[in-house]
Amino acid sequence: MKKSLLVLLAVVALVVALAVAGWLPRRKRDDAAQRLANATAGQLPAVRTVPAGLATDTLGLTLPARIEAQRSTDLFARAQGYVRRWTADLGQRVRKGQLLAEITQPELEQDLAAAQTQLNLARTNLRRLESVTLPGAISQAELDQARAQVRSAEAALRRLQDLRGFQQITAPFDGVVTARNLEVGTLVSPGTTPLYSLQSTAGLRVFVDVPQAEASSNQIETGTAELRVPELPGRVWQVPIARNAASYDPATRTLTVQLDLPAAEAKGLAPGMYGQATFMPTAQAGGGVRIPANALYYAPEGPAVLVVNAQQRIDFRPITIGKDFGTYVVASQGVAAGEALVVNPSSRLVAGTRVRVLPPEPEAANSKPTGH
Repeated sequence: MKKSLLVLLAVVALVVALAVAGWLPRRKRDDAAQRLANATAGQLPAVRTVPAGLATDTLGLTLPARIEAQRSTDLFARAQGYVRRWTADLGQRVRKGQLLAEITQPELEQDLAAAQTQLNLARTNLRRLESVTLPGAISQAELDQARAQVRSAEAALRRLQDLRGFQQITAPFDGVVTARNLEVGTLVSPGTTPLYSLQSTAGLRVFVDVPQAEASSNQIETGTAELRVPELPGRVWQVPIARNAASYDPATRTLTVQLDLPAAEAKGLAPGMYGQATFMPTAQAGGGVRIPANALYYAPEGPAVLVVNAQQRIDFRPITIGKDFGTYVVASQGVAAGEALVVNPSSRLVAGTRVRVLPPEPEAANSKPTGH
């Protein structure tokens, strides 16, 4: 009986020893896992932030500009005939009233001679009737008819003389010839091909089409604009704003603004060139808030930013983007200057999430070249 009890106790002791040997490592693993879980549970999401800056908007609004002459016109013939001679060629500067070309009209000279003859006959007939002194020999109606014939002949002669004046093509203003479309012997007719194209040398006009969204926040009524030409680097012309169209083009929703540049200040520029005009923002136009592109968060509702508030929690802020400059945008509403914006925001960060803000990355680390 004692022997059986000893065997039973030995078996129980062995089982207990084996159980303890298996439980101790498992307990150690469970304790380590619990400590790791506790540490992980107390760790907050780490983010880096950048302050939202105040956009001063000192860059202004830059738009394409068309450079044209102060005055430009095409000269047409007013009479039909042949070019007798021309006196001004392409690129030549001319003065107002200067003769540019003459047109000959053989038929007109014949019509002038016939009209002069008709006038002479009408005047002779009138003098003959007025010389009759015998009472009742000439009626008043005959005298009135003779005087009317003289007036009609004089009008016909003046009309033909005016047409003779159209044989001379003269410059309507001081300028330069930009096109010549005639040669000696060319047959010309009124209102067909222009004989000359003439542009004024008094100055230049610059036209800029300003979008409706930008017209109210930039100086387009008074002041000056900066004109630049890509082919003339380093040169800037300060051009006064003269006027605007006061009406928007319904097709493009743009307002045409005219700048006037005097000839003395237009050195190096020529009509037909392409330029870029920069308008400065108005004094009352707010600059908005400058937001780096890597702080933008694109939600289904639209662009937004994640702001870390004073309680170190995430605020979700929808924003309205006024201007996009590529590396940064200017927000007109939704965020204030100085607020901490999360850089490279993650979709796992939701409103109310508590976060841990990391210090800014060192400049040296940002400047290291990336490997290939």
